Amino acid sequence: MEQMEERVGFSGATRVLVTLASFIVVVAGLRAASSVLVPLLLAAFIAVICTVPLTMLLRIALEGSDDTRWIATMLGPGPSGKPR
Repeated sequence: MEQMEERVGFSGATRVLVTLASFIVVVAGLRAASSVLVPLLLAAFIAVICTVPLTMLLRIALEGSDDTRWIATMLGPGPSGKPR
């Protein structure tokens, strides 16, 4: 006995309409969440931009004392790329 498989699919027009409706729902959701999403993305952007200068400043400040030099060593190489 052979099993016959029926392929149930959507027509091209239905796929276009579903895709368009999905896009509209996503855009509407982003617009509704923009009051929360924009500050969150701005904070993430500022954090990424400030990471390198902050790490360099911490390393320079921590190398000044013998008690904190081990923390500076854990932060990695200095600004020139060479370990100190």
